[in-house]
Amino acid sequence: MLDTKLKNNHKLGIILIVLTILIPAIAIVALYPVAKSQANRYQETHREDYEVTTSVEQYVGYDYIDRLYNSSYVLYLDLQKKQGNADTAVDLFVPNLTDYYGSSTEEYSSVRSRINEMLEEYRSSLVGLMDTVDYYAVDKLSQNTETNTVNDLSRLLKGATADIEKIKELYDCYLILDFDENGDISVIGSYEIDRESAYREIQEKRHENAYTNYYGDSGSGIELASPKNMQIVYAIKIPMMTEADNGNQWWYQYSIYNNIGYSWLMIIVLAIIGAVAILLPRMKKLGVGNEKIFRAPMEFGIIGICIVLNAYAGLISMMIDVNLGYAQSALLDAGFTYGLSEGIPYAYNILGWAAAFALWYWSVTILQPVFTLGLRRYIKERSFIYKIFPFIKRQTKRFFAFVADVDLTEHMNKTIWKIVLINFVVVTIICCMWFFGIFGVIVYSVILFVSLRKYFSRLREQYKTLLQATNQLAEGNLDIEINEDLGVFNPFKGELQKIQSGFKKAVEEEVKSQNMKTELITNVSHDLKTPLTAIITYVDLLKDENITAEERQSYINTLDKKSQRLKVLIEDLFEVSKATTKNVTLNIIEVDIVNLLKQVKFELEEKIQTSTLDFRWNLPDEKVILGLDSQKTYRVFENLINNILKYSMPNSRVYIDVTKAGEHVQITMKNVSATELNFDPEEITERFVRGDLSRNTEGSGLGLAIAKSFVELQNGSFTIDIDGDLFKVTLTW
Repeated sequence: MLDTKLKNNHKLGIILIVLTILIPAIAIVALYPVAKSQANRYQETHREDYEVTTSVEQYVGYDYIDRLYNSSYVLYLDLQKKQGNADTAVDLFVPNLTDYYGSSTEEYSSVRSRINEMLEEYRSSLVGLMDTVDYYAVDKLSQNTETNTVNDLSRLLKGATADIEKIKELYDCYLILDFDENGDISVIGSYEIDRESAYREIQEKRHENAYTNYYGDSGSGIELASPKNMQIVYAIKIPMMTEADNGNQWWYQYSIYNNIGYSWLMIIVLAIIGAVAILLPRMKKLGVGNEKIFRAPMEFGIIGICIVLNAYAGLISMMIDVNLGYAQSALLDAGFTYGLSEGIPYAYNILGWAAAFALWYWSVTILQPVFTLGLRRYIKERSFIYKIFPFIKRQTKRFFAFVADVDLTEHMNKTIWKIVLINFVVVTIICCMWFFGIFGVIVYSVILFVSLRKYFSRLREQYKTLLQATNQLAEGNLDIEINEDLGVFNPFKGELQKIQSGFKKAVEEEVKSQNMKTELITNVSHDLKTPLTAIITYVDLLKDENITAEERQSYINTLDKKSQRLKVLIEDLFEVSKATTKNVTLNIIEVDIVNLLKQVKFELEEKIQTSTLDFRWNLPDEKVILGLDSQKTYRVFENLINNILKYSMPNSRVYIDVTKAGEHVQITMKNVSATELNFDPEEITERFVRGDLSRNTEGSGLGLAIAKSFVELQNGSFTIDIDGDLFKVTLTW
């Protein structure tokens, strides 16, 4: 029982909603005749406020000529009825209709009815013209006449000049039509109306009166017969025109309907519907207003209200179309019957007003919870924009970042055009708001000022950060870091970091160079002093006259050995100096690497044989030709093999491989060191650096430095790899 009662209450609530929407719509449409009457009275009493002068060309246009021509059919029908020549329009204008359809068919009745209706429409048009048009029609055979004026318009047909001038004093213009015995028409007289233009328009209208244009029966060939043996005079008195008559009729009528209080009627009706929309949901017994359709986001309700308020002018225009007969005329032209053409506009208007009121009710119902929830809570729970605000905020920031994205390293035309086009779009949209565009421009200007002020403040802070980092870098702080986003100065941030790393590298290189200079002086002093000291010592010993011949020969041999070592050291020093400064002349020729290695092997065969090392030569059988300096390359191989002989672990293996990899040739030499390899591979190629850090072995410490320099001078690469005690040298050309 309770459930049934609730359902019945809910149905009652829905019925109340429907009645709330339909009753005002029907009432307003029912008041159309009252509104028309009030508008007419207002127009008459305020006519002087709108009156303007109008020319004949403006008043008597093509449509006006068409109406005059159509009226000729009505006058001809009336003249023929007077003479008893026709009972109906069909008998007069389509006398052979029964030859096409017979007299008892349904189609015959339909066509007959339509032709009669068409003549009635012509008669209504003539009645509408009588306020400004006087006519005089005469049958040329019977001399019967039809007229609506006491003025003797027949004088225009007689052609007396004095009579014509009197008529011109009474009327602004006139037109005289003549129909001969065949129904052909001619314009035999006019005043202030172009005769040729009027004739062309009448001929076009005459062709349109063919029956096929009304019924689409192109095979029938039926058309209205033209009036015959008749003359008609149309004399026109152009009234003082109003804005409505002069082409601004809609705005004219719109202003009248507002002046007679229709805008206030709309406000009252909308207020009543809004009150019902607020009160019905609070009647819990009815159970209406809480459905899903009424729980739409807040923005939908606001948009709906704006649509209804903006639709007011359109709704009034529907009323104007009905009251002025525009809607009915359009439907008649489209082929609707007189009854339908009169009823359809009213039904359409009821639906239009009902749709507007339904949208208003729905929108107010959506917004009414603001009274129970409170504004803040209602926005949080029902606002679509509030829910997507974080997304909008992110997109807005992205948009402003896109607009403010200026890359000072690129051409500025693209950025300037981007800003100009965005500003153009915004201003264009604002200008489309008509009067509200002024307010929009003010708001836009304020927003633009605030945004630019914020942007330039941020720009100033970014500039200060960059300037501070530059000053610290200038003071020697090479560890300064810039973590902030510098916006348009980001390219400078990257360049500053490059300068920072470049300065660090330069300082490290300078420190390294200073250390190398110190080591160079120390190493050169040690390596030059050792043989030189020995030479001085043995020279002093040779000065002793008491030494034996054998001792003297021993001293001389030692002196020779030490001087040769000193000579080699000095030559190596010159070689590495020239190689480092690239002051070396290369004699590039085609060199067979395999053959060159075999020559070095042959020259050092004695040393290799006397050593305890096991050399494993892995050389290809074919020639490997490269463009190199043979002497410098020979020196490279010689120094490397001597280095192996000097520092390798006794009784260990040595591997020398030559391999081809695409367009490159690699020579790899691997040996096991006799001492621990506790140094950086790059250090061993520096000048005066030895694998024997105690410097007890012979040598200048320049062998690897010379080898590396000669390889790189010939566009090759020289790399050293250390894996435990394994020492590996790789040459690549």
